[in-house]
Amino acid sequence: MSPLRVVPALLLAAGLTALADSAAAAAMTAMMPGLRPSVHAQR
Repeated sequence: MSPLRVVPALLLAAGLTALADSAAAAAMTAMMPGLRPSVHAQR
């Protein structure tokens, strides 16, 4: 593959991983209120 095709592919992959990472973080923060009672119950 030519370098002109590799760079956009790497940028696209990095953008997708960052997007998935932020989406996972948003899902975790959204589920946190539901997880907190179980954490306190274990203690």
